[in-house]
Amino acid sequence: MIFIGTNRSHIYKVNYADWKMELINTCHNSPIQDIAFPFGTSELFGTCSYQEIR
Repeated sequence: MIFIGTNRSHIYKVNYADWKMELINTCHNSPIQDIAFPFGTSELFGTCSYQEIR
């Protein structure tokens, strides 16, 4: 098994046995501009970046 990272901040896991790829993580590929926490919790948050909200 190998892990592949892209310039768009995606990480894939590739299985040697069948050469199937699985997306295991994504994140912003430009600086985060803001972060927001819903009222009453710190366990959930949203972030925004250039052209993305997560």
